[in-house]
Amino acid sequence: MKKIEILIAVISALFVFAGSATADQRTFPAGSLIIPMNSSYQGATDHGIFEAYGLMYALLDHKDTAGDPDPIPVFWCINPDKTSITDTDFSISTDTGVDPASEYDHAGSTNPINTGIYTNTDGALQIDYFGGPFVIDAAYADAAKTIIDNWKNVNIHVANAPFTADIGRVLDGVPPKIALLNDTESHTNGNAVTILAGYLEIAGIGSGVYDVVTPDEVGGIATTVDGVSVPAGNGILEEKDADGKYVYDLLWAPHWTAYKDYGANAKKIISKIGDFLDRGGALFAECASIMNFEYHPNDAGSYNVGPWLTTNDISHNGGTNNAADIIVADPTIPFTQTGDFAFGPEGGHLHNWEPYNTSNSGYFDASDFSYGVPVAPPDSDYNATVQRLIYDTTGWDYYVAGYKDGDDSKGFISYLGGHTYVDCTGGGPGGPKGGPGGGAVQNAHEFKFEFKDKVDDPHASFTIHVDYNDGGTSESTEITFSKGDDFATGDPLEIDLSSMKIKDKTIEKVFFNNKGTNTITLTHFKITFTKGGKLKKVEDKVGKDTTNLLDSHDGIPSVTSFDTNDVLAASSGAGTGGGTPLSSCTYKNVAGIRYVLNTVLDLQAYVNYKEFMKSSPVMDLADLDGNGEYNDLIAYYGSFDYPGYTGHLRALKVKDDGSFTELWDAANKIPSNRTLYTAIDDSDGDSRVDDRINLEASATFLALNDSATGQTINEILNVTPSDGTDTDEISLLNNVISKDLGGIIHSSPAVVGPSPFVDPDRPIVIYAGSADGMLHAFTGSTGAERWAFLPHNLLGKLYGASLLQDTDMPTAVVDASPTVADMMVDRIGSTFDGNKQRRTILLSAEGSGNHYVFAMDISDPDDPQPWWEATATNMGYAYRTSMGHIKVCDVNDNCEVKAAAFVSTNYQAGTGIQVYAFDLETGDEFWSFGQSYGSTSNEIPDAPVLVDKDGDGVIDSVLAADMEGRLWQLDAATGKSLYGTTESPQPVYQVNVGGTTTGYPIGSSPAVYVCDGGHVLVFFGTGGADFASDSNSGHIIGIDITNGAVTSGGTGELFNYTLDVGEKLYASPIVTKNAVIFGTAFGDRETTDPNSDISDSQSGKIHIVKPVSGDICYASGCGGNGQSDYNDSSHEVVSDVSAKVTGSYAEGNQVILGTMDGKIIRFGKDKEDGNNLAPSERVNIEFWRDF
Repeated sequence: MKKIEILIAVISALFVFAGSATADQRTFPAGSLIIPMNSSYQGATDHGIFEAYGLMYALLDHKDTAGDPDPIPVFWCINPDKTSITDTDFSISTDTGVDPASEYDHAGSTNPINTGIYTNTDGALQIDYFGGPFVIDAAYADAAKTIIDNWKNVNIHVANAPFTADIGRVLDGVPPKIALLNDTESHTNGNAVTILAGYLEIAGIGSGVYDVVTPDEVGGIATTVDGVSVPAGNGILEEKDADGKYVYDLLWAPHWTAYKDYGANAKKIISKIGDFLDRGGALFAECASIMNFEYHPNDAGSYNVGPWLTTNDISHNGGTNNAADIIVADPTIPFTQTGDFAFGPEGGHLHNWEPYNTSNSGYFDASDFSYGVPVAPPDSDYNATVQRLIYDTTGWDYYVAGYKDGDDSKGFISYLGGHTYVDCTGGGPGGPKGGPGGGAVQNAHEFKFEFKDKVDDPHASFTIHVDYNDGGTSESTEITFSKGDDFATGDPLEIDLSSMKIKDKTIEKVFFNNKGTNTITLTHFKITFTKGGKLKKVEDKVGKDTTNLLDSHDGIPSVTSFDTNDVLAASSGAGTGGGTPLSSCTYKNVAGIRYVLNTVLDLQAYVNYKEFMKSSPVMDLADLDGNGEYNDLIAYYGSFDYPGYTGHLRALKVKDDGSFTELWDAANKIPSNRTLYTAIDDSDGDSRVDDRINLEASATFLALNDSATGQTINEILNVTPSDGTDTDEISLLNNVISKDLGGIIHSSPAVVGPSPFVDPDRPIVIYAGSADGMLHAFTGSTGAERWAFLPHNLLGKLYGASLLQDTDMPTAVVDASPTVADMMVDRIGSTFDGNKQRRTILLSAEGSGNHYVFAMDISDPDDPQPWWEATATNMGYAYRTSMGHIKVCDVNDNCEVKAAAFVSTNYQAGTGIQVYAFDLETGDEFWSFGQSYGSTSNEIPDAPVLVDKDGDGVIDSVLAADMEGRLWQLDAATGKSLYGTTESPQPVYQVNVGGTTTGYPIGSSPAVYVCDGGHVLVFFGTGGADFASDSNSGHIIGIDITNGAVTSGGTGELFNYTLDVGEKLYASPIVTKNAVIFGTAFGDRETTDPNSDISDSQSGKIHIVKPVSGDICYASGCGGNGQSDYNDSSHEVVSDVSAKVTGSYAEGNQVILGTMDGKIIRFGKDKEDGNNLAPSERVNIEFWRDF
């Protein structure tokens, strides 16, 4: 039997909890802004401590001048070594007599800080911050101040000197929308409105960041919400926007007794929440709703219900509920940051709990579950991922967090006890009750228009005319629109249709935004519509005002006009200033509210931070015991986080039972005293860049002169504007040196160990390129970085790369897979003495980093020798390379076997494929081959494949696949196509689907199998590029090119199987002795936001093609064309995978496939029946990696 196992589920949710969080450090320059979060500098009376969170939302919601999202990043600074919640997170000190910080006055100036500055033991002035303060880098300070100036209750400090802080979280990117789960079938009444919205209101966070959803809407159950019928469906948590992304990534649930209030439907509703979590959504639950998710009804059947954080159930309210007994388990994570505001537990249906056991059974109350009342459950415990955040001296919990079902690939869940820590039941200015003086004064109001008859008509046109008072001046805004429009107009009152939905009888999610600095009062509406019935009512979902209009229209057909008095606050949540809170809500406990806001801010800002894998995983044998026997099978794979483009390189031991143990992640193994190299031609004056130098942030390094360019490194870095000193350049290099491991995006690691040709005692070293602009070398046994190399040609791109946002793809990158081989060369260091010997050579392109390839000698992993960096005419980008030996002859037919480097790139100018061969010893170009495309697509092609037909170690031909479905076979020595003429070359194969030869790109390298007797078999697939139409069916194809070019459907085409519509092959096939394995995917993989790639048809398949004879070479080896050895039964879809297959690798009896969302799928020998995928017998032992 075939065996498929999912070995690895990379963390795809948001957080990793540990006893002591690991933080990154960052040095902030003078002028950086600090939002203090301890009581000395941020008060509760004016709500500044709460409105600081609203300010975070406003900063993250910043837009550029074109109106596009341009978030201002905020650094949440938390000391990872503190042992108390009141310990210092960071300090600023000065020895110049100047205060270390000043207070910003929200008008462009600063004032002295009157408290907290002291003289430290070194005689310097110092100020300390704690409670999880937020910091905005000076580079963003000016943009941030335009927003901060409107948040007058939030105290801001300005650093007067540079300082270093530990970073607990980087908040960047527009937070996704929250779904507030109500406890009734209403959007305007219930606990979601009175409790959850209150937390956001006291923080000054507008309603545009959340939607109230009802339990039946979540369950997809037909219901009536506020008098409007809602049909049954898939559930509102499954809704997607126009880009195919889920609308909601965070669900927030208040007090809700589901099984008591919703009976048998409760399990349906909760099951939908379980599905939401299984796809990676996050859940924050409070009070009674916690019980819903930790309960398992006795007739749950296949419903995806709880318990999710415990193994069985919980008992509740057995704790002391006394503030004096509260213990903060871990003061180093964002959730628990409250500073010197002490937590006082609140009462309510559930204010504390424990996993059920016999000792607390008296606190298990089955009366909450009138449906499916359980018998006393078995003893329970938390799953292994749960961290207890807050508990009391008797061991009862108030705040916990962990992953659903103990599976860190599923959704993240946080529970907080207590009914509510905020009270918004009062009226008055800014209160929640509506009416004059009582509307929730926010700058963005969401409106819903309900008609008597259906208006869901693409031909209908609507006009909204609004008169309003802007600080005493009468103004108006008018907008005309139809279904599908998504624009905004008006200033200072903007009507925004970007989220609008027209459905059945309603127009929803029309936002009125106050972009000005004055409070706006709406005075009169006039609504005109060309089709549809009368307007029934208009609902202001923020002010809670509803105007019923069915009988009050003005008598003109299709026109409704009425007066109103809705109030919109000034832009960015500005209040009246001078200490007047934005909201009249009152706080019961500051720390309790901060726990809530910490959770919401942390979950939302990071809900899209996931780990992705686009490169191929690799397997190899290692000697973990140090006994000289290489019998431990290790899987290595690189990945990247988004946003941020930080990286991981993991090693996992594959056990006999198919499970795994993680050995290390190189991201955690970057030493503080790193060894970094670059290269510069400063000695011999030739065009090679072959003198290794240490990469340092020093004036000496910056003054080094490159004889090839005549520039110093200072000039090459091109930091502008220049200040006439080395300060900016040294700062830039320090930033490079101190960076985390960059994202490993398209770089598959190369595993290099002992070599019988070069060094039989050499340790295993892993090489990988990354988005930090470097090629890294890691020790195989520990994952520690040995050294990193930054190519010379990328030095000039470092400054531009330093200005990018976390959501921008880095520009100074080595985003390509290194190829490593033991090659016969006449070179050691810079010496050419005519004596060839084997050396271990690494060759790499740079992906989108630059139009270069580079080579280095890594025979001694502790003494890497850069050889050259080369580019060529019209050379584009490449992700992979190849190496081999070719026969080079002069005009007199004097021939020599030379080591050569090969690369396929796209066009630098225009569209097409370029194939190059370089002298591996010098970087000189041997030849190039180019063919343009008839289309505008210019995707990066995969690596050329080298064919040694007779097994003599000399490459005969080169196979290169392009984006127009052509497979080129080139003479390895000359680069000329073997078919056609020099002026009009022809491919060895052209994909042809029903007479169409375009739109079927070959995006991954073909797999080649050379049989005894020299038969050359080639296997590949189509569609491996984003531009390939999702309406086309992909194909997997096998051809025998031994006897010449092959036509589609003709002699030599072994098989051509049609895949499903939209199915693509991004990964190279794997060929074994008795099968060919193809991993496919649906949708794209190279969009700007990789979240779109995995949400876009996140699925793939695994296909196996087996010849009837059971031997890949059987028919061809017998002299036939091989076609008779394949039929319909040869092709088998062995698995539908809920992930996109993007990489492949083979080692011995094992085949592994990588997926976009970070899973590894393994095929291998089944010990029970021995029916395994036999390895290829023709293996080039010179190569450390061979696809």
